[in-house]
Parts: sequence; structure tokens; C-alpha cells
Amino acid sequence: MALLVLAMAASVLAKEDGGAKGGIDKKMTKDIDQAIVKGRDWLQAAAVKELSVPLAAGITHGSKNYTFPVGRLALLGLAMLESRVPPSDALLLRIWEKIRTKPPATTYDAGVGLLFAEAYLRASNGGRHVTKLEPRDQEWIRKAAAYLASGCFGGAWTYRCPGASDGYPIGEDPKRKYSLGDAGGEDPDEELAQKVAESEGQNPGGVHDHSNSQYAVLGLKAASLCGVKVKNARLLWRTVVYHFLKDQEASGPEVDLKLTREEGGKGSEDYSMDDEPKPRARGWSYGGPSKAYGSMSAAGMTALRVAQSEVEDLSGEERHRIKLSVRDCLAWFQVNWAMDKNPLSEHSGGGMAPAAHYYHLYGVERIGMLTQVRAIAGHAWYKEGAELLLKVQKPDGSWLSPAQGYPEDDRVKTAYALLFLARSTRE
Repeated sequence: MALLVLAMAASVLAKEDGGAKGGIDKKMTKDIDQAIVKGRDWLQAAAVKELSVPLAAGITHGSKNYTFPVGRLALLGLAMLESRVPPSDALLLRIWEKIRTKPPATTYDAGVGLLFAEAYLRASNGGRHVTKLEPRDQEWIRKAAAYLASGCFGGAWTYRCPGASDGYPIGEDPKRKYSLGDAGGEDPDEELAQKVAESEGQNPGGVHDHSNSQYAVLGLKAASLCGVKVKNARLLWRTVVYHFLKDQEASGPEVDLKLTREEGGKGSEDYSMDDEPKPRARGWSYGGPSKAYGSMSAAGMTALRVAQSEVEDLSGEERHRIKLSVRDCLAWFQVNWAMDKNPLSEHSGGGMAPAAHYYHLYGVERIGMLTQVRAIAGHAWYKEGAELLLKVQKPDGSWLSPAQGYPEDDRVKTAYALLFLARSTRE
């Protein structure tokens, strides 16, 4: 798999060639571009207000949702970049300057902060990856990546990381060729399983969640694209692969999977796999005994594909098993398709999941872009999502969600909407 590149979407906007926007027509392309401009302008004004608020410490759940101040500010900046705000814009520089004043204190803050840092520095370098960093930039990125690596408990994360480490604290034998077992998932390598158990045992709370895990994985990938590799990175990434294969639902209903591949998609795989057992709808939950639902199934597949891109020596059997996992996740979305809500979130056991509608949309964007699938059983994900977003955008440019409440305030909803419309994920 090609390296995941979280690239700017400037080349996608105002353009409709070869299905670049999921087969939509020119009129809808124009409507989307106008919506992006309106949303971007609103978000810039919101970011000015955000910058006037001191970055709070720790995790709070106030009415104004200052829960992850660095992560939210970084999310606004990332959405602005993907909406064609030039990196020379003074507002983006102020966002990066403010982020760099705050050592990472939560998983979300570090993960989304790294996403913004990589995108901003690359955009400032003409779209080319920056691997020779200025000392101040490198210091923050190194600390944020090390902070995240310290909190990888058996391949997953929770809200906070221990820190006080220069990388993944579980050592490895560099000569060892770890194996995840055969394509059926049986007989995993005993030494790798022991490493995972050892890592899980260091989790102070004994819990993990796939939402924090997704952003930790994306943040560590962003750091890697900046040339910052954490200590014991190979074992960390293999442990992430192991975890997400293990934590996917063990079984599900058989599905006659029907996929339409994106025209001209690069790096897309053929998931028909006719010589394999039929696809089964298998997703991911938030973590623990809860049930699978939309945004977390997207998170699980994203984490698995990103981790795969960082492990160069996966065996053919391991790659095949990952492909089966991704195929079955697409089957899960076929069975549980919804764009107007976070599907099955009401049965997840989590209080905030039903409200995370735009979080789900951004997750669907990632799975569509990473697999280069245009439609699942006739559902063109980008067209359906864009139609919904065009319908519910407010006159001022921000977005209204059918599901209100924590954790999506107007700023977060608008950022996720822009990231979806800009098709911001690249492989």
C-alpha cells in the first residue's frame, strides 16, 4: 500500500475530471465549491475568536466544549488548509504559533495537532513533505509523537498518555520477524502476543477506545511524514495492526458485497475476492463490550490501513488478512448504510455517539478515499454526503447537524463538513 498522504485538496476544488468528485455533475461541483468558500469564511472568523481564548489545561466538559483546546484549534486550521486558505495566511501562522506553546496533554490534542502541523509545514513547502524541520517545529512534533507513543497500550489508546518517554516503551528484538498468524487469524505469533499483553498491562485505567486510537494513529503517521520516527516504531505499528485485527467483530451476516470503484483510482484494491469465503459484515465498536457502529467502524479500518502503511515487512499472509478485514468492514457499511446519522450509534452503549454525526461523515470520507470505492451497493458516499451537507448548511456558512450536542459544536461540525467536501484524505 502506498503511504497515506493527508494532502491539501486544492487540486480537487472547482474541478470535475474522471470522477474526481465521485461522479457528480458540474452544477453540483459548483455548488460544493461555493459551500466550501462560505464555510471556510465562517470558520476563519470562528478561529479568530478561538485564538482569543487561553488554551485550557486538561480535560473539561463545559457548555462551550473547551474539552480538547489544542486539538479543536488544530482541527479548525486543518479544515482551513484543506479549503484552500494559503499557508501564508497570518491566521494559520497564529494557530501554529499558539499550538506550539502548549505541550500535549491529551491524545486528541497531540494527534490532531500533529495532523495540522504536517499539513501546514508541507503546504508551506509547496506541497512537498518537510523532513528537515526548523528546531522549534521539530521539538514540538518530536514531543507530541513521543507522548502518543507512550500511550499505545496493546495497539490502542485512551484519553491520556503517560508521557515521560521518548517513544514506545516496549522493546523489541530487531532481528525478530513477528507474524500475525495465517489469514484466518489463528495461531498468532506467541512473542508478538506476549508483547501486546505486556503493553496492555501498562494501561493504568485498563480501558481503551478506538476514537482516541484513530487520532493517535493519524498523528503518529503525520509525524512519520515529517521524518520523526518514534522509538520502537516497528513494534508499535505491528501492535496496532494486531490489535485492530483482533478487535474487529469476530463474525457477522454474510453479504453479497457490491462495490463501485472510483474511476482512475490509484492504489485501489479489488475486494471481490471470489475465491474466498463470502464477505461478512464486521465492524468495530468504541472498545470493550459495546457494539459496532458507524464512526468507530470507519476508525478501525482507518487505523488498520494507516498502520499497514508503516510496516514494510508484513508477510503476504498478513497483508491478505488485512485485505479481508477491510473487505468485511465495507460489507458492514453496506448492511448498515446511513449518511444522515451515525449508524447503530444509539445501540453502542456510549452517551455521546449519536451526536457525533459529522464525525461519522469524516470517517466515511476516509474509508472511501483510502479504498478508492465510489459507491457501496449503489450508495455513492460522496454524492449522498455532499447533498446532505448542501441542504443543511446555514446561511452564514456554518453547518447544522441533524443530531445536536456533545461533542460537535458549530466549529467542529463546520470543520468536519469542510474536510468531507474537500475529500481531504489522500493515499
